[in-house]
Amino acid sequence: MTSTSKTPKLIIKTTIYSLIGIFWITFLAQIYASPRLITDNRIENLNGFPSIGRGYNLQSNRLQSMCFSKLVKNKPTFDLNYDVEEVTQEFFADIPEVGKKRLEKINVHFFVNKYYKKNELDSTQATQQLKNLLVRVEIRNYYHALDETQSQISSSARQLLENQEYVTFFNSCGQHYVRSVGSFSSYLALLQYRLTTNEKSDKAFAQRIEKGLFNFSGDKKVEKGFSKAAEARGMRVFVQALGLSKGELVNLVPVDINQFRTTVQDTVKLMQDPSSGLVSYIEVVPWVENPELSVFISSGIQGGGEQFIKLQRLEANSGVITEINRISSNQIEQYHIASMCKKILFENYMDKTNRTFFDNISGVKEEAPTVLFLTDIIDQKTRSYDMDKTLFYNLAYIYNEDVFLTLREFIQYFAKFPPSKLFEANKTYLYGKDGNDGAIDCMDKLYERGLTSADYRKIPSCVKSLNYIKSQTFFLDQYCLPKAAKLIFKGEKIEEEPEPDEEEPALDFGAVINQANQNKQVQQPTSLESLMADEGVSNESNDTTSDEISNPEVETKPEALPSSLEDLMQ
Repeated sequence: MTSTSKTPKLIIKTTIYSLIGIFWITFLAQIYASPRLITDNRIENLNGFPSIGRGYNLQSNRLQSMCFSKLVKNKPTFDLNYDVEEVTQEFFADIPEVGKKRLEKINVHFFVNKYYKKNELDSTQATQQLKNLLVRVEIRNYYHALDETQSQISSSARQLLENQEYVTFFNSCGQHYVRSVGSFSSYLALLQYRLTTNEKSDKAFAQRIEKGLFNFSGDKKVEKGFSKAAEARGMRVFVQALGLSKGELVNLVPVDINQFRTTVQDTVKLMQDPSSGLVSYIEVVPWVENPELSVFISSGIQGGGEQFIKLQRLEANSGVITEINRISSNQIEQYHIASMCKKILFENYMDKTNRTFFDNISGVKEEAPTVLFLTDIIDQKTRSYDMDKTLFYNLAYIYNEDVFLTLREFIQYFAKFPPSKLFEANKTYLYGKDGNDGAIDCMDKLYERGLTSADYRKIPSCVKSLNYIKSQTFFLDQYCLPKAAKLIFKGEKIEEEPEPDEEEPALDFGAVINQANQNKQVQQPTSLESLMADEGVSNESNDTTSDEISNPEVETKPEALPSSLEDLMQ
């Protein structure tokens, strides 16, 4: 009697605990291991092509190695759209900021915005109103996905799992892999022509355009009359094709309506290849959701019902170690770029006539007075580059001479910001200020507590390492490796360029590039001082600590550049 009264309570408690366990497993699965559809501008900032099956690091938005030896994909579905639309001011208001069609629509708007005009001046300087018609041929591919039941992990990746080298596996293959890809291809043509004062005639001409684009009869008489009318109205056609596959070359720039229809048909053929197109979205899936990998990892993890949680912690902690390695590698890469940049500059362009200046900068000192004397004699007879007239390109704005660097400014930059500062920044990141709160301490504690047991959120050095923000390296990105724009020797006279004829003004490439950059909303530097101020490094002295470089919260104020070599030497 007593036993039967307690049995239902025991069953109820066990059931409740089981439901709680199922709830927590489901909750953790949603947090740690859930497929993600990436449709924002991370797609445009990937470091390569996101092919199906390739590894992906969600934390850094970087593609990793392909760890499948056999890939089986399903056949994608595609949509075809072919229409003609009048472009008005309301057209530019419809730009989706999110969603699968974001990149596709932004591309269309960029194209139209580049050529769209409402009016123009004719030969008599009279204002003529323009009509803009946009012809669109678009193919949208989707459901192009990996069949995981038939795809196999590569033997090398499988070997890592069998040896329980999980961190190495995730470092090579990423925490996720690309399961499916969506893409689009497009052929755009903007037809632009002048309107007349006869509204009825304008309407009839627009109807002839649409009828000609969709008419399959190909009446040559009609087309000949249309060509004459189009020429009278000054019709222009601007064309752009994106995401076409490699195939038989076709005429993508039609000269008449009949050829336009043929172009559309041939273009569609180049769009149907599943591997063609610009990627508009990707679906990434955690590796721990792959059945084949889960079998390998689960066999090496003990713990019964806690096995799932341990598997998620293993993935998360491995991701932390991988991210630390990526940040450190990026810092060292910047150090090597700066070192190569300085080496090329000093070895190929440096003026060694001023021995004291060169010795202070390069660290080279002559010991024998006889050698120094002979070197000075040779330097006097050797041609050297003028430090103020020799210019180097800004590699991001090669047509804007206002942001070119002189040889003197280039040398001054490395005198103030030597590559060794970047190396010290990496050292601080890895070992911290006191040698015990850096990224190395984070990894040591993760391994000490066990990758399947530790929680990186409770380790301060791990949180600090993940919160690291890369300091800007605008200078290295825009000026290294050095590319000379103008080499002028000392004493060499520069011929003045003739002024352009007023009737035929020269094309201002700088203005063209500046306008393009404004359209892209990219702010270009106006001077060396502004560029160096953006580096986030104090210019007060060469004794700036590595902590100030690596800590983005330190507010620094750049001082003016030295105006002479003597000021720099002091």
